[in-house]
Amino acid sequence: MYHLLKAVELDQDLFSPANSLVSAYLDTGNVQAAENIFPQLKAKARTPSNSALSKHTEARIAFSKREFEASRDILKREIALDRNVIPNLGLLVRTELGLFDENARGFPTIAKVALKSAIEALGKLGGIDPTNEFIPALRAQIEEHQAANPEPIRKTPSGSALSSSVRTSSESGRPLPGLRSHFSWPKSNS
Repeated sequence: MYHLLKAVELDQDLFSPANSLVSAYLDTGNVQAAENIFPQLKAKARTPSNSALSKHTEARIAFSKREFEASRDILKREIALDRNVIPNLGLLVRTELGLFDENARGFPTIAKVALKSAIEALGKLGGIDPTNEFIPALRAQIEEHQAANPEPIRKTPSGSALSSSVRTSSESGRPLPGLRSHFSWPKSNS
C-alpha cells in the first residue's frame, strides 16, 4: 500500500496509480478510504478508457457498501454503452446475487428477478469470453443461490421478466442440464 500511496503522491495527475490505490483499498476492505479518494480519481479520468474504469470503481464502491441497486444501475448503463464490459458483467453477477440475498425473505419475486439477471449476465460474459477465469466461481455462486431457492421462476401471463429456465434438480440442487446449454456456459473441469 505504501508504494501506491507514494506513486499517487509523486504524480498527482496520473489516473492509474490513483485507481490502483482505490482498488487496493477495496480489496483490503477499507471502503471508507476508497470512498474518500474517489472524487480525486474521478477528476483524473480524462480519457474514455479512464472514465470507464472510474465508473467500474464507483460501482465497486457501491457494491462494497451494499448499495446494490446503485451498483447495478452504474454497471447496466456502462454495459449498454459497451464500456469495460467483461469486468462490469462479472461485478453485475455479484451485484444481482447481493440483491437476491437482500430480498430473498421479504420480497421473493424481486429476489427471483435478481437471480435471473445474474444468470443472464453470466451468460453474456460466457458468450463474450468463454475462457474467463472467473466464470466457474461466478457459476458456483449462482448455483448456491439456486439451491437456496429451488422453486422455479414462472412466466407471468404476459410473459414478462419473471420467465426463466432457472430450475434446480431436487436431488442435487444443481441446475438442470438445459440451463447450462441455454446460456452457453463452459463446462467446469470438476
